[in-house]
Amino acid sequence: MREHATEISRKKNFFLTADLDDRVKIHIKESGLNLSQLIRDLLSRWVEEREKEKIDNEIIKACEFYYDMDKKMAAEWRSAEAEV
Repeated sequence: MREHATEISRKKNFFLTADLDDRVKIHIKESGLNLSQLIRDLLSRWVEEREKEKIDNEIIKACEFYYDMDKKMAAEWRSAEAEV
């Protein structure tokens, strides 16, 4: 009987071209991984990259917003100081 994984697993089916399948088999044999582990590792890295890109874009937008607000506030301060 299989040990219970800490995460729920779901089976997915997909197709590979024959050429890609042959090439993958060569590298899997050399690496000692199995196809399922290779796909999990690659998909995990891909998802992490997308999540990092999303966070990076949110940080860029926030920086742009605060930069614009800082410029606006600086202009308002200059205007207020000129009145004094």
